[in-house]
Amino acid sequence: MDLIISHKEINNSHRYTHVYEWCSHCGTEVKLDALFKKQICPNCGETILPCALCDCDVVKCNECPIGKK
Repeated sequence: MDLIISHKEINNSHRYTHVYEWCSHCGTEVKLDALFKKQICPNCGETILPCALCDCDVVKCNECPIGKK
C-alpha cells in the first residue's frame, strides 16, 4: 500500500526551523527554512525544494505538490 503524506501533515509534524539540502545546480549543501515550499539556493539563486522534510520511504517524489508549482 502506497502512502501519500500531505504538505499539511508535513508542516505540522516537523519540530525544527531549518533543513539541509544538496543543490544539484551549484553542488553545495545549503541551509533552508523548514517550510514546505520552493526556496532559493543561497549560493547560486536556483530554485531548490526542501526534500528533507519528507520521508522518502513513504512519499512519492514524482507526485510532490511543490515540485509541480
